[in-house]
Amino acid sequence: MLKPSFYVVLFLFSAVVSSRQAVAQNLPLDYQLPLAKSYSVENGLSQVTVSDIAQDKDGYIWLATQSGIDRFDGYDFIHYGQSDDPSKGLSSAFVYAIEIDPSSGDLWIGTLNGLNVMRAKTRRFEQLELPNDFDDNDKTIHSIHIDEGGSIFVGTQKGLYAKYAGENEFLRLSPQAEIITVEDIAEHDEQLFIATSAGLYSLDKMSRRFSLALLEEQNVESVFVDNQSHLWIGTIGDGLYRAKLTNDGFSNLVKLSVEEGFTNNLINDIYQIRDNSIWVATTNGLSIFPDPNKLDFVTFFESSSNSKDTLQSHIHTLFSTDNGLVFLGTNGNGVGVIDQNKTMFKRFVLDNTQHHFSIGPKENDVNWLVAETGIWILNPDNSVSGPLIDEARSQKTNKVMSVAYDKSTRTLWIATRLGLARYQDGDEFIESVDLKNKELYTLELAPTGVWVGTTKHGLYFYDFETQSTTMHFNTPMVIDIVYSNEEELIVGTTNGLFLINPQSRQVRVVTEDKNNPNGIAHNVITWVSKVSASRYYVGLHAHGLMLMELDDFQTAPVFTQLFKDSELSASSIGAVVEDEQGLLWISTERGIARGDLKTQQLDYFGQNDGTNESGYYIGARAKNSDGKILFAGDQGLTYFYPESISKNEEMPSLHITKIGKLSSEDNYGASTYADENNNFTKVTLRPEDLLLTIDFAALEYGSPESIEYAYRLLGFDSRWQYLDSKNRTITYTNLDPGNYQLEIKSTNRYGLWSDTPLFVDILVLPPWWRTPIAMFLIGILVFLLLFGIFRWRTYALHKRSEELLLSVKSKTQELQLANERLKVLTTLDPLTEVYNRRGFTENLSREFSRYQREQVPFSIILIDIDFFKKVNDNYGHESGDIVLKEIADVLRQSTRSYDMLARWGGEEFIALLPNTKLPEAILLANKYRETIAEHVFAVKQGETSITLTAGVACIEEHKSADDCISQADKLLYEGKNMGRNQVLPML
Repeated sequence: MLKPSFYVVLFLFSAVVSSRQAVAQNLPLDYQLPLAKSYSVENGLSQVTVSDIAQDKDGYIWLATQSGIDRFDGYDFIHYGQSDDPSKGLSSAFVYAIEIDPSSGDLWIGTLNGLNVMRAKTRRFEQLELPNDFDDNDKTIHSIHIDEGGSIFVGTQKGLYAKYAGENEFLRLSPQAEIITVEDIAEHDEQLFIATSAGLYSLDKMSRRFSLALLEEQNVESVFVDNQSHLWIGTIGDGLYRAKLTNDGFSNLVKLSVEEGFTNNLINDIYQIRDNSIWVATTNGLSIFPDPNKLDFVTFFESSSNSKDTLQSHIHTLFSTDNGLVFLGTNGNGVGVIDQNKTMFKRFVLDNTQHHFSIGPKENDVNWLVAETGIWILNPDNSVSGPLIDEARSQKTNKVMSVAYDKSTRTLWIATRLGLARYQDGDEFIESVDLKNKELYTLELAPTGVWVGTTKHGLYFYDFETQSTTMHFNTPMVIDIVYSNEEELIVGTTNGLFLINPQSRQVRVVTEDKNNPNGIAHNVITWVSKVSASRYYVGLHAHGLMLMELDDFQTAPVFTQLFKDSELSASSIGAVVEDEQGLLWISTERGIARGDLKTQQLDYFGQNDGTNESGYYIGARAKNSDGKILFAGDQGLTYFYPESISKNEEMPSLHITKIGKLSSEDNYGASTYADENNNFTKVTLRPEDLLLTIDFAALEYGSPESIEYAYRLLGFDSRWQYLDSKNRTITYTNLDPGNYQLEIKSTNRYGLWSDTPLFVDILVLPPWWRTPIAMFLIGILVFLLLFGIFRWRTYALHKRSEELLLSVKSKTQELQLANERLKVLTTLDPLTEVYNRRGFTENLSREFSRYQREQVPFSIILIDIDFFKKVNDNYGHESGDIVLKEIADVLRQSTRSYDMLARWGGEEFIALLPNTKLPEAILLANKYRETIAEHVFAVKQGETSITLTAGVACIEEHKSADDCISQADKLLYEGKNMGRNQVLPML
């Protein structure tokens, strides 16, 4: 079992653990929330405060901010702000409320300066006037509610208005003499409940009677009716109320506030999500009632004043989608997305500051849990006791590496960095017994003693009878031990598999042999477990899982790679547990895999499903009698029931988000295209249109980065082209006239491809002289000319032929010029005027082909401008663009005539150095670095200096150009971690 040591980097990558806190009152301890995915202005959100959230019929999320409204597709935000043209924007950028009309799809928007609506079919805006009952007008809209019949209710700064279905005008429903601010509206049967600044009011929709219901003179901010007919009321300063709705009114009115554990008495919003739980947003976090019929709740609250976790924010509004995603709009921290699908795998932590090194069985589904603070007893309900303490009462059990429990003697054997210890049930202290000051690593019980593996001193056997070590074998670091019988002991080490006969003391070492197709694939053994009398699972570092068949210790073992060509084959194995159905659950450095040996099907579950982002420690596993499996890692203990783990086959909706066309008549790049109904299912290209770009997105908000895409253009190329989530743009140039059909499909978050692709019809019009009528007329004209020439003069025929040749040449030149112009537009970066990524990739492909043919090496320099964000932050983006252009000019002047410089993206540049080996490339990279460091850059406020960090790689050390770039990128980030202003590798 791998615990913290110098080998931990081989198997486990560290990660930052959330610091949010939770308070539970009489709740099941396994109720949890996954970490929220946060989006703010740096991700494209127009403003950090989100006041309201809605989802339209197509699945897009709409966000109300203090800068307008944003449409979100999981990747990008499209912003609509204030405009002087009422048809193109809002009457005010400050938006309080948004609501989708369920029948028409129209988006209703409440702003600081009136009521707006954006029509779903045209994306055109309208500004609507409410009755002018006050001298200073009543224009601030706080809430909007649309019922199933199409009636629209609007809450303003001074009252409640409605436009009933079938009526053309809004009318005021609240009394004219009573000025109240309407903050929220909820519906139950034919009754509306209205949260106002003067209490909770009700409205009978049939009689239109408006009256006070509860909490007179209370400032009520939110109201919600759940599916159990409970009325939830959130106030400003007086906490949360809940009442049961009855035919006669209300019953069982209960109040909850900070005294009962709420984060704050200022309640902003209340919402019920798909699992029926009630979520309550406050100015200081979130409280959740798992069962709406009970008053037990769990609270997530702010643990530091500068927290950026949306769960620890001033949460303004809540919204839940049908597939279980919860959106949290905050005041100052943007919007968060909580994916409830991630709770298939649950997590337990003693606290968020320590690693959980190991988990092992005690008895009756009670487990020993080894953490940084020592050894704990973990009960089936996740309650804990401990930690155990040593003889000096100093609790130095944080040096524990692994434990093994002997049920027959009720003794816990403990391997520590300071030697072997034991603890017997009922004892007060841990007792140190042997191997003092030796760093132990793993343990394996035998009938007469315990086998002890160390990090530096080999393998020992501690004899129970003599109470001393009686055997020692000189081995590398021992990672895992399997005791089969008195004559068979299998030891996994960092340098091979040791087959030991304890009676004869014979040792046989099995190591990697590239000439043996049935041999072990790697020398670092991370896991060994017995399957049957002659079969063992053997886990390897970065080489997956193998099956070892071993008849006896005298014959050569035969190894077979399991789940070959899958993700697992390149993973580091932590532990293997077989469930009741015979499926293997395998912990790795990247998550948890589920393997079926019968079908060879492998499913991988990662962070998006709730597993540890940084993986799991080797050997840290347990399995309870009820089938519950537990794996331990630095982010806590992951536990789950195998039968509850399933991959959802639901598909996200796929949409075209933008279509752009570049015409030979355009001077400013591609223009966005849409027809009058905002329909992207058909595109027509004119002869002067040189380039077509199509952007698309599958609306998966929980894990958009996991979606993959494929496309093909029928009529042009029937082969599928594949893209990841970062590349969602298709580009076509110079398509021949004709009809085409673009077919696009996507996966869901689990990699399952949709069987209902998206289609876009593309019609490319021919130039006028290639239309059927023109061709027919030209044919007649040519025939008449040929006939006249044949009849009258041979000279005229010759002259006409020359004219036709000149015409063809002219057309050819025009096309060549258009192609050259297009090539410039698509291969140069418009800001820095060096090559862009596409131009660089084309040249790199040619250079790599040359390398394959002639073995002429080339090198890559990947450059990143250090702390470039500070330039934008301190001097503005305009100065940042000027600095970027000047950096490109300086680098270009330092670049050899036959080298190629390109902008790789953002503040990254890349250089291709033909016929250049690594040492020479490193010298050139240092020249870049020194030149930039010595250069003074002018900005608006004066002058500034810039440094760069670079990674250098040569193709001779790599199989592909992509691998070469990846190596340069890796070295670049190592240079940044070393303090920047570096070139790696160093000479």
